[in-house]
Amino acid sequence: MPLCSSAASAGSSAESPAAPGELRLTVEQTVDLGIRHNRRLGSMDLDTDILSHRMRSLDWVDNPQIRVRNLAHRSGAAPFDELEIGLRWRPPAIRETKVRRQRRTASFWQLKVEAIRERHWLASRVRRSCADVIMYSRLARHASQRIEVETLRIAQVRTMVEVGRRSIVYFTKARMAVAEARQNHLRIQHALGEEKRRLRRLTGIARPIQVISEAVPEVLLAEDRLLELAFDNRPEIRLAEEQKQLALDRKALERWRLLPQLSFLEVSRHVERSQDDWHELRFGLELPLFNRNADNLAGLSLAVSGSELGVLGIRERIVDEVRETLSDYTEALLAHNLARREGDALIEAASRVIAGTRDHATVPSDEILELERMIMDARVAITESERDLAHALCFLYYELGIEDPKALLREPDHEE
Repeated sequence: MPLCSSAASAGSSAESPAAPGELRLTVEQTVDLGIRHNRRLGSMDLDTDILSHRMRSLDWVDNPQIRVRNLAHRSGAAPFDELEIGLRWRPPAIRETKVRRQRRTASFWQLKVEAIRERHWLASRVRRSCADVIMYSRLARHASQRIEVETLRIAQVRTMVEVGRRSIVYFTKARMAVAEARQNHLRIQHALGEEKRRLRRLTGIARPIQVISEAVPEVLLAEDRLLELAFDNRPEIRLAEEQKQLALDRKALERWRLLPQLSFLEVSRHVERSQDDWHELRFGLELPLFNRNADNLAGLSLAVSGSELGVLGIRERIVDEVRETLSDYTEALLAHNLARREGDALIEAASRVIAGTRDHATVPSDEILELERMIMDARVAITESERDLAHALCFLYYELGIEDPKALLREPDHEE
């Protein structure tokens, strides 16, 4: 997710220019690359397209048959004396075609749900990787500055030890601080490299990516409106409704089976040399005398009840997931606002003190370095809180089923 630095730390968080061969992309451009280049997602989309074409097929309706009978030939006569040719068709049972079509629709939506949720998860993963790359890039700059400050502090402490203002223990601690700063810088550089490699794998491109930093957007919609968005966008609800409709259609089919059903329908033409031609209509009826489908109807009634509970269960699960991720996002937003507010205040106050010492040396030099330490710690805290906020927002996107983040950022319509 895009991140933004506070006004007070803008100078230290400014983006570095892109290196040669490096690709500068926004977060959404990176997400688009990841979705277009993901082979698993492409395979799942292809499967849904195949099933979509099959849904338009009419292979659940039997084709008619041409039947030829009574083809008789006597020696010395015309080519034939008798001929019967007819068209025979087995019509589907009442509601049978609808059940078959609905069964395919439910199967289609089962595949589509998997493809859509895989797409949403990939988008969420790419956004979180972008947030991590931005964070580690900033932390690497902070860590580099920290090494410079700690190195300068060693020189100052050495001078103070020589004049007797500090003990050798203080000097040893300063050297340990430099070692820790260098180790921290190495860890951050390693983490940054890993995240950049992960981002290249997720996007399917070989070139290094520099993610353009943007402000983390704030969610302006109320919980009720967010739940409406989730109900509109989460495909699991559509799948549950299609499965419910399938259960209803199957139950209706079994009810119609209690009535006599056409087993075949045939229209034929008889041709005889010695008589006039004539037509014939034949049909058969299946009588439900033995199999009354009582157990099937009882089981399908339970299936209908189960499908209705399934729809309610899906909606309840979505409500729980949205509320949980919204709570995490709200907590991350509060933590980020607090870190930024307190960090900006601390940075401003410490910067004022440091600027004042340029004209009046009222604060010892080692304490000035302590203030610079505090400034860097505040910037690190702000950066990490921004990353946590971006991650929380990505998970909220996923649980809402949001394709376009702009849909989440629009103000709700206020009715007069």
